Amino acid sequence: MKRLLPILLLLAAALPAAAVMLPLRIPFQGKLINPAGNNPKNGDIVMTFRIYAAPTGGAALYTEPMTVPVSNGVFAVQIGTSALLDADLFSGASAYLGVTVAGDGDGEMLPRQPLTMSPYAFTSMQLVNHGDIRVNSGLTYSTFTAAGNLTLPYGIVAGTATYATVSSTGVGTFGITTSSGISMGGGTLKIAADSTGIDATGTGITAATGTFTSSVTAKQFFGIGASTVAVKAANEDVLSSIVLQDDNELAIPIGANETYSVYGLIIASSTVATNDIRIGFTVPAGAAMNVGWMGNNGTLATVNNGMLRNSGASSPLISIGANIINPIFITGTVVNGGTAGFLKLQWAQFASIATNTTVTAGSYLGAARVK
Repeated sequence: MKRLLPILLLLAAALPAAAVMLPLRIPFQGKLINPAGNNPKNGDIVMTFRIYAAPTGGAALYTEPMTVPVSNGVFAVQIGTSALLDADLFSGASAYLGVTVAGDGDGEMLPRQPLTMSPYAFTSMQLVNHGDIRVNSGLTYSTFTAAGNLTLPYGIVAGTATYATVSSTGVGTFGITTSSGISMGGGTLKIAADSTGIDATGTGITAATGTFTSSVTAKQFFGIGASTVAVKAANEDVLSSIVLQDDNELAIPIGANETYSVYGLIIASSTVATNDIRIGFTVPAGAAMNVGWMGNNGTLATVNNGMLRNSGASSPLISIGANIINPIFITGTVVNGGTAGFLKLQWAQFASIATNTTVTAGSYLGAARVK
């Protein structure tokens, strides 16, 4: 019966941060000796390496056959070279290596060799208290401290790892950085941002199925220079009413203590020449509004204009010609106070008439943050 003299058997030590993506390998060296005359073996010998959870009995958790060069009985292998190792193999209390040499008819050598840690591998036991935790894909950790990050790597393509990093930025706050986006199978994705806003580049924020919705304040949308526009998708009618009402679609969120350049186009129409319109705007409490308007006065040759400075106040009469396009151009500024809210268009008939006054689809209201 051949004998195996183990020379070195160490479970790979914890890898440094820069090398966490290397494949798992177990270095193993030994010497094969035939008891008859204590003759060492030579040549290429087929050997099979198996990992068990117990020193005797039980099914193998891992099997790897390989052809091993042997010189004067001595050989060295890297277990995990052709059959990948899984870190979960070593999640139990103990692990043992069994070795079988092909052609000797003796079966697996006894005793199995216990797999042990190298001294520096004990450091890995302390990773849960480390400031920057990096773990292999598939493992789960329940907590991480506000002082450190949790990095979940998966695979290497052309030397670049696919990863997700959860970064603690304070009590109850964290950020996620990934190389391939965030996919949610269910639940709620909450997005919060400060005055620098949300930066959605490329294809932006989308949902694989269903609808992606968000509930955020204006500050979360507007960085300086950013702009948003509300476009009217459907005609809206008012008849027999002179009371200003909020437009169904033309409203823009604005953040606290921010200044906006306001612009827009209102397309009004009616089937009768006597059916005129008045407009107004509302802004959050404490905002200063200076928004001007200019219309075509119901004809193709003349214009009228005015300025709106008070939230909820209406313009003077803006004439609408019968059965023609009546554009009303909007331009101005809103300097908001400490309350976030909305800039909203309001409008009504100038005189109550039982014929529709209409603001048509394609009208729009926009605001660009300038401060």
